Amino acid sequence: KALHAGTRGGDALMLLEDARRRGVAVDALCFNMVLGTLLKSGRGAEAAEMYREARDSGVPGAVDCVSLNTAMIGLVRARHPERAVGLIEEAVLAGTFEVNLRTYRLLADIVDKSAPKYRASILEAFKKMQGRSAAACEALLQAAMARLARMQFTDDSTATGSEGEDSVQG
Repeated sequence: KALHAGTRGGDALMLLEDARRRGVAVDALCFNMVLGTLLKSGRGAEAAEMYREARDSGVPGAVDCVSLNTAMIGLVRARHPERAVGLIEEAVLAGTFEVNLRTYRLLADIVDKSAPKYRASILEAFKKMQGRSAAACEALLQAAMARLARMQFTDDSTATGSEGEDSVQG
């Protein structure tokens, strides 16, 4: 409850570190509260970095699909869509935990908001993820791939002159 009480990212981080110093097991639920607080305080890229550190720590149950989704949102808001796609690609290919429909909805949102220069790498990541998720997620992935392919075709066939669009709106 104390972690949830920290309304600013710094407060939440201090409470998390204090819990760790005291030997309190920090599970995904506690960790997700900290990530959410960082996200709300505009520190999305920092939340994503914390997700990666916790994921790589080897502590069972340190992160879950909610952690991944929060980190992805943070990267999109920080205007790093390619890194957000990289996070889900790593999670799906590693099979660390089952991603959910929300995760694929976030990917669809990234596709819709991404600049043309990111779309080829996003499509490649989608192709690698095919066949590795639940049926509902697989259907959404297929739809997102089709939409992305249409967007790429449109971008390639028309010169829009929008070179400055190299980031995701968050």
